[in-house]
Amino acid sequence: MSAAPSVTFAGIEAVNISSGAAIGVVAGDAAEAQVDKVTAASVTADVQEIKQIVITDAGSTDGVAAFTFGDTSGTFVLNTTTLATSVASAVTEVNSAAGSVVAFAGAAADVATAITDVSTADVFEMVFANADVANVKVGMSAVASGDIAAGAIVTAVVVGDTNTTITIDKALIGTIATSGATVSFGGGAGGVTVYGDADGSDSGFAITSTTGSAGVTSSLVVSGVEGTEGTVVNFTYGGQSGQYTVGADNDATATAIANAINAVASDATAAVVLTNGVAKWLQKRYSDETHLRYYARLMFICTMVWTS
Repeated sequence: MSAAPSVTFAGIEAVNISSGAAIGVVAGDAAEAQVDKVTAASVTADVQEIKQIVITDAGSTDGVAAFTFGDTSGTFVLNTTTLATSVASAVTEVNSAAGSVVAFAGAAADVATAITDVSTADVFEMVFANADVANVKVGMSAVASGDIAAGAIVTAVVVGDTNTTITIDKALIGTIATSGATVSFGGGAGGVTVYGDADGSDSGFAITSTTGSAGVTSSLVVSGVEGTEGTVVNFTYGGQSGQYTVGADNDATATAIANAINAVASDATAAVVLTNGVAKWLQKRYSDETHLRYYARLMFICTMVWTS
């Protein structure tokens, strides 16, 4: 009987499962079990980058704004007569440069009802007429001077039959709960919100120049984070190669590891048991009955403990 395998973890890039010490094959059903531990870095989720521009219609001289998005560039018009013309042009041209829909116009809307519910992890909701917030998306900024704490962003948008409930991540302050305050989403009437890739990579979106009297102000709403989610990890087991993909959380990743190891261990039957969402157990049982004098049973337990 060959030695039970041992497991080592070397960073997020590779897992090496190699031969370990002999476990001492004995006669009968008795056998010693080897327990190995894999310690892996905590999963870090991807955070999508979100940028915002606010266009003004100051003065009377029309112009253009030049921008970059990734490896491409473009321009959109700056109209000093009709702000909506500038916003529509920006949305169209940025989406054209990106090759997908990444830019959305902002909105300014009057609150119909505001609710502050601190009993559910500080959930702050506002209710608007559907037509007033049709363009509002999760991730847009939410600004109402004196009524919403600074730095708020939209975390949920729920559309009903006539009204839309919008949840933000900052406190409602002042008199917003009882008054019809006006909230600017995504920069308001002159705003455009531009989203990066879901993997958290830098979109490269930036305003490079403007002409005419109208202005364009840029800001970063959410910084992009390229986490470990989606990373492909290669490993070896018993001379065979395999790989798994890091999931959205530790539980999903542990299951992916277990499935991947089982896939390359052809004689394994296994199950994954989650313990308090932290320890993940992979159990493999196999037997070798080729010996005439004894029957040996080996059990391999791989305990995956995730660092914080």
